[in-house]
Amino acid sequence: LNGESLCQSIAYSIDRREMLHDLHNRQNAQRASLQKTPYKALLNRIDEAMFLISLEDKSLLFANDVAKAWFGKELESTVEDLLEYRILEGEEIELEITTRHSAIPNAELRSVCMEWKGKPTCMATLRNISKRKRAEDAFLASQRRLELALKASNIGLWSWELRTNQIRFTERWKALLGYRSFEFPDSLNAFRDNLHPEDRERVINRFKKFLREPWPDFECEYRLQHKDGSYRDVICRAEIFSDKEGRLAKMVGSQIDITERKRMEGATLQFEKQILETQRLESLGVMAGGMAHSLNNLLTSIMGNASLLKADFEEESDSSKRIQRMEQCAE
Repeated sequence: LNGESLCQSIAYSIDRREMLHDLHNRQNAQRASLQKTPYKALLNRIDEAMFLISLEDKSLLFANDVAKAWFGKELESTVEDLLEYRILEGEEIELEITTRHSAIPNAELRSVCMEWKGKPTCMATLRNISKRKRAEDAFLASQRRLELALKASNIGLWSWELRTNQIRFTERWKALLGYRSFEFPDSLNAFRDNLHPEDRERVINRFKKFLREPWPDFECEYRLQHKDGSYRDVICRAEIFSDKEGRLAKMVGSQIDITERKRMEGATLQFEKQILETQRLESLGVMAGGMAHSLNNLLTSIMGNASLLKADFEEESDSSKRIQRMEQCAE
């Protein structure tokens, strides 16, 4: 080797040694960083905002990436809001709160006191439950609309668990019979006892047949006793649901109070009967008037002929007396 080649080889060896040394240092630094903060990456990956707050001076010690993304420059003000829930008093907290941030108007707050790096600390997390709250609010709103519709329509709902033989009547179902929720038991015996005696056997047999051979659009009309002792006319509609194995599992139905409708139908029938009777009497009156007119014409003719005949007989004769009686009867 000449002098120039030797110098190049030495320079290459030095550069390679320095590069390996630098790579080794970087690996050591990365390994040391991971050893010092083994949970930091995990805290930044959870789908909740996390805060570590000092119990001594109430300062924010740590906020994960989710908290920074959600609240940005308002991290400090968010911490102040959390302190109003007394998260630093040592007790574990789990409750739903509302926030001032439009991105997460509803959140679930959880907090626990712990030690972090040897310092007394409170760890608080916020989980975004806004979608769930919107779904719950929408469900409650639909439930209210359903309740109003059922109330306006005089409809009560019920369900029957066929495997356990447990039946449940809704509050509205019981109210249609004048009962409060706790006054009418959820039992088949209570339902059977409230059936009108004349309807009981028929209704029970119809339900038994429906259980043996279910068919669509089940309907049954019967009378149930009201709390005041009277009977209400109702119409029941039901449907049977099966489980995954095809076995009958549940019957769900509705009950509509048709007492007023039945009363109106009865009144309508009575009114129609009265109209028919009136029409019949009017027809009889017209017929009687026609007959009277015909009789009057006939009697007028009889009286005229009688007057002519009377002139042909002496006044005291038997024939004249008979003609007089004829005239009197015609009058």
